[in-house]
Amino acid sequence: LRTAAAARALATANRVLMMEHAIYGVISPEGAASILWRDQGRAPDAATAMKITAQDLMRLGIIDTIVPEATGGAHRDRAGQGKAGEAGDERTLDHTSDHLGLHSFRGEP
Repeated sequence: LRTAAAARALATANRVLMMEHAIYGVISPEGAASILWRDQGRAPDAATAMKITAQDLMRLGIIDTIVPEATGGAHRDRAGQGKAGEAGDERTLDHTSDHLGLHSFRGEP
């Protein structure tokens, strides 16, 4: 019950964007492997079973958009990541503003 409540709280949003190489869950694969098999070495098995990658969650309909990461990873190129993420951010802002009947956030009528 505790984990289910945490999962609901984690995903309470109208739109969910996820970085391309991020994971999304309420417990780490190591923690899950430790609980399920009493063996943290089985973390890769747990990660596969948990379906916590952006691609898995997009396929399952849990997230709305995968934000591409800059070459080398978002943590290595902040400026490049800002450019890579702009398209996803603009699509989300435009969708939200259209849904609410507001003008575009890019200043267009």
